[in-house]
Amino acid sequence: MKRKGLALGLMLSLSSLCTAPVQAETLTEVFAQANRAHAKGKFAVAIAGYEQLREAGVDDPDLSFNLARAYAKAAQYGQAIRYYEQALTLAPSDKAARKNLEKARQALGQKLAGKNAEATVATRPPLSEAMFSSFSLDGLALSLLSAAWLLTLCLFALQRTRTEALRLAFGISAALSVAIAGLSSFGLGVKTDWGAPGRRAIVIHDDVALREGPDESAASSVRLREGTQVRSLRRERSFVEVELSGDRRGYLPASDVGEI
Repeated sequence: MKRKGLALGLMLSLSSLCTAPVQAETLTEVFAQANRAHAKGKFAVAIAGYEQLREAGVDDPDLSFNLARAYAKAAQYGQAIRYYEQALTLAPSDKAARKNLEKARQALGQKLAGKNAEATVATRPPLSEAMFSSFSLDGLALSLLSAAWLLTLCLFALQRTRTEALRLAFGISAALSVAIAGLSSFGLGVKTDWGAPGRRAIVIHDDVALREGPDESAASSVRLREGTQVRSLRRERSFVEVELSGDRRGYLPASDVGEI
């Protein structure tokens, strides 16, 4: 279902972006108009409105959800996957976004199969990502901070306590806090792509040539399908250097790459 009640989240986002009330009112009206266009099946108009809000700096999971749904309705599944992923980055526990993401991946697989006789689209994230998919960055950071405080208190108590039962309890609590801190740190690393180059991105159009240089005349040995996951490394003129799985690198037109 399209998200209609963005008023609170949108206004909170706009409050940090707009210096005059009229600007906020204008952007909220853009959102309302995009929703009306979406409801009437005018998906190109809806997409243009939602994209206008993104360009204005609005970063909201409901906006990403609506934009993804509009792209899915327009059969632009690479873009739909991209924005459902963005919605889940902002709201990891959003079950509707996760369900619709799987539907978009399945629809893309069917679309590509119709063109290429057979096609596969990744539907499962790596195990490390799946483990922390429902946790937000703020939640993991709070967990790490709480575990650190608990460990400090337990160590302080162990120095002051002589009762064996209490020392055992504090020792167990300290060990648990270390485990929680370790898992939280690992989760933060996974969520922020620690150690990975560039940013997560997706190929948003089909049959795109991966070139050896940032030029249309550069040699190409492979063509990428819509929905292919890459790492966006750097922009060079109208091209983006990307990295595929297996450390293979090349250049794609910037208009064919959508960062998540």
